[in-house]
Parts: sequence; structure tokens; C-alpha cells
Amino acid sequence: MAVNFNQKDLALTLGERLRQARLARHMTMVELSTLTNIHQGQISRFENGQFQSPSMNLQKLCKFLKIDWEHPTVVQEVVGLAERLADAAALSPRWRKALTALLEAIEE
Repeated sequence: MAVNFNQKDLALTLGERLRQARLARHMTMVELSTLTNIHQGQISRFENGQFQSPSMNLQKLCKFLKIDWEHPTVVQEVVGLAERLADAAALSPRWRKALTALLEAIEE
């Protein structure tokens, strides 16, 4: 089932996931543009949630970054997890160090 991104919060959430996925891979927009053949300006608009429908380029970008764009509930769950991790990391340097180690282990 295709998603309509007329709900601005869903577009913004997906845009933030795109940005985070790109940054997690230590890529600039220019590098991502080169690898996906999607114009840098369009990538910027996607990351800023400035779209209303899942265009072919948005789908291509999500596939390249391994992001599930079709399930808004998954997007919302991931945002919730990110917020919880941020809250936990803010508790103390010890928590931040432990969470960093956990995330690095997961990424390997």
C-alpha cells in the first residue's frame, strides 16, 4: 500500500530518517547525489520533508539508504526510539558512552 505524505509530520519524519541514514554513512549530499544520480537539490528537499508523494527518486533514495518508506508506523517507532536514546544519552557521560558502544556494535 502506497503512502500519501500529505501529512506534513510523516514527510518531516521520513526526511529526518533520510538525513540520519546519509550522515550515518558519513556521506555528503553531493556524494549521495553522485551515487544515486538524484540531484542534490532534490535530496535536500526530501530531507527537509518537502514532498507530498513517494516519487520514483524518493523511492530510489530510500532503497539506496535501506529505509522502509511505506510503513509510517515503522517511521514513528524509529523516531520514538531515537528520542528515547537521546534522552538516555543526556542523563550522564556514562550513559552516553554505553549507548555509543552499543550503537557501534550494532553498526558492525
